[in-house]
Order: sequence, then structure tokens, then C-alpha cells
Amino acid sequence: MNQANDNLSEEGLSEGAAGKLIGVVDHTMRKWRQLGIGPEYIRISARCVRYRRSDILRWLESRRVKPGDDGERHTRKPVKRDATDVGHEVRDGQ
Repeated sequence: MNQANDNLSEEGLSEGAAGKLIGVVDHTMRKWRQLGIGPEYIRISARCVRYRRSDILRWLESRRVKPGDDGERHTRKPVKRDATDVGHEVRDGQ
């Protein structure tokens, strides 16, 4: 392939193809654009956008989180056991 064809294929991912690469449906891609939180895109016209594969991969890489670095903690309440409730879980407030 020559340089011109490489650039065309690089810039030619449709909303659906970009979503498949990320693992979401095209509706999600539209919503992310509206919210300004998705990968960069190229607006061809009012109703047509295209994504560069390199932009999608860069955006995915920017979202990489190491386990424990994202502030998420296990929030499930501990299970209380009662000697009379063998085999049954009792949760706080229940």
C-alpha cells in the first residue's frame, strides 16, 4: 500500500467499526461524542464521522488502570453468620 492509501484506511473507521474495536455499540460512540468523553474523531459532515485507529488505540491506552490505582474498593457488606442460620447469609440491615 502506498502512503495515501494508508492514510485513507487509517481515517476511515465508521462509528460502528470504531465501536467494535472498543467493544461498545454505535449508540455509545454517539453519546460519548455528545459528552466529549470518547476518542478523537473526524467530522466529515453533519451526519458522518470517522475515527482513526491510532486515535482509538491511544484513547484506550489513556484509560488503562492498574489494579488498585483507580480508587475502587470492595464495597460489599461482610456476611454475618449465625449458628442457627447454617448455610444462609444474613446481611446488615436484613
